[in-house]
Amino acid sequence: MRRAILKVRPYAHSPIWKFVLDMRGFGKSRMFFKSRQNANIELKKQRRLLDHHGKEALALSQRDMSDFIHARDTLAKFGETIADAVRARVDHWQNRRRCDLTVGRFKDEYLAAKEASLAKGELRKSHIRDLKSRLNKFCAMFGDVKLTEIDFNEIEKWLRPYKQNNRRSFYTVISGMFKDAARKKYITENPLINIQKPDRAKKRPEIFSIDELSALLETAQRIAPDVLPLIALGAFAGVRTSIEDGEINRMTWDMIDWKRSEIDLPDEITKTGNGRVIPMSVNLIAWLRPYAGKSGAVLSNGARYQIKKVCKDAGIAWKTNAARHSFASYRLVQTKNAPLVAYELGHAGSPTLLYKHYRNRNITPEQAEAYFQIAPKEEQKVTQFKAA
Repeated sequence: MRRAILKVRPYAHSPIWKFVLDMRGFGKSRMFFKSRQNANIELKKQRRLLDHHGKEALALSQRDMSDFIHARDTLAKFGETIADAVRARVDHWQNRRRCDLTVGRFKDEYLAAKEASLAKGELRKSHIRDLKSRLNKFCAMFGDVKLTEIDFNEIEKWLRPYKQNNRRSFYTVISGMFKDAARKKYITENPLINIQKPDRAKKRPEIFSIDELSALLETAQRIAPDVLPLIALGAFAGVRTSIEDGEINRMTWDMIDWKRSEIDLPDEITKTGNGRVIPMSVNLIAWLRPYAGKSGAVLSNGARYQIKKVCKDAGIAWKTNAARHSFASYRLVQTKNAPLVAYELGHAGSPTLLYKHYRNRNITPEQAEAYFQIAPKEEQKVTQFKAA
């Protein structure tokens, strides 16, 4: 291999730049000059630098020289130089010195900001409650670890024992916190980007059978009438009936338009922030008719206790969100119209996904019609709910 020579040479390929100092043999680029004088000044400067660095290079041990060449060649495979690697490493250590914040302390800061959003009505209480529960469990293990020293391998190991959907929920919450830390420049990146987010376990939503729902409604009518609207509105209108933070929790009787046979849920009470108008089936009207003159909140005090009382008396286990899921599943079979059902549910997602999620091959069209004819026993006949 020819040895590189540092020398000013004439350059004939430009009308402006007449001379060139070729530094490519020394790991640099070419330098162009308009005059030989300027080129010679730079030549002397580069020779002094090379002489200085050359002496330092001669002082390196064989091991140091070997490490240097190996590092240079390895980085070159990724289009990086030793200078690039040094800058990245220096930035890393400067960031570590700058940030002594622990995961636990940042968790408190993060939750305080979420509490402020709750006060503005931007988040739900159930969301904050879930964040606190999951982050407190996470910080029981990692709270004293510095944000900049958190190891994604340890996080992945900690997540592993949880069941798939629970692990996915923990991943989402923890990732959200670290994403905020990265946004605030406390860390360079979210460590969970190195962990694959668990897929959602495929599980069809639980629903009530016609006999189960009939028993629940009749039992509520007999021993706990104050909680009957919760069951009926979930089962026949798809209202979210979570006692902690569902739409039923914020719904008032004046949202029911008895003349139009519609339920008008405003933006501020829905989960998505998008209001919707839900048509009332004839059987739903029949169940709610005794409450037509009421005002104020639809959800009664002690609803949780009353639901337990009704389920115990009826001999039926309460299934989370099953009333709303039942509405979606039976209504989809009845109408065969996923966009309509998606609107009635207040889903912002694709109707195709709704159809895929709630399609239940075990429900026949006859069962769907029978479902929307579940009515109080004193009602002699219930007009069919129009499929729209």
